[in-house]
Amino acid sequence: MAIRTLLLAFLLIIGLAAPASAAGGYFALGDSYSSGLGAGKYGTSGKCKRSVNAYPQLWVNEHAGTSLTFLACSGATTADVLKQADSIKPSASLVTLSVGGTDAGFSDVMVTCVLNSAQACANRVGVARKFITETLPGRLDAALAKIKAKAPNARVFLVGYPRLFADGGSCGFSAGMRKAVNAGADTMAAVEAERAAKAGVTFVDVRPAFTGHNVCAAGSQYLHGVASPLEESFHPTKAGQFGYFRALAMVTDG
Repeated sequence: MAIRTLLLAFLLIIGLAAPASAAGGYFALGDSYSSGLGAGKYGTSGKCKRSVNAYPQLWVNEHAGTSLTFLACSGATTADVLKQADSIKPSASLVTLSVGGTDAGFSDVMVTCVLNSAQACANRVGVARKFITETLPGRLDAALAKIKAKAPNARVFLVGYPRLFADGGSCGFSAGMRKAVNAGADTMAAVEAERAAKAGVTFVDVRPAFTGHNVCAAGSQYLHGVASPLEESFHPTKAGQFGYFRALAMVTDG
């Protein structure tokens, strides 16, 4: 028992026994991918759909001593994130956010792609990609600058979006439609990584974590396809939110 106690003390000293907490407080901002839409158990959060299975809550569950201010809300745009940032305290030590999908018309893109031809889908994604490359960068810069100003000592992580579809297999969605939507996700990731680097924050690319678990994949799916209720369509499942948590933990605890 004495040896075990000494070993535990040693691990605590070198920081290996448990992940470090966000002692100054964790502020989780963003849209539905951060609020947990699709993962169930939304409690009294109303239209924001904040799930107890969302990655911010999972991160807190594994980092004892961390207080969470959960501000993410389904449907949030960069303008909404600017408002969410008003609640960040200067003492914050960790801030995460996912944003940009709503600005780019994610819901309309998916409705167009599901209900129309592959060409119509590609055209709509093309409009979204043009917005992502030409208009979204300025909006991201504004949001990230405000967060950095509100929490100058915090670690800030801009969390990205997955590729929605597996490349192969047959699951009712055409190869052309899947290719177009995934191309949009890749454009978003490239732009967000660039803006994060410019702002001095860390971009968390979740695409590798979702590979093999996308819609149409043979393995367990981290994403809903067309779901009931419809608002949960093409959002992370409970397992998908755990995939987000693992991707975040790799950079916060690595």
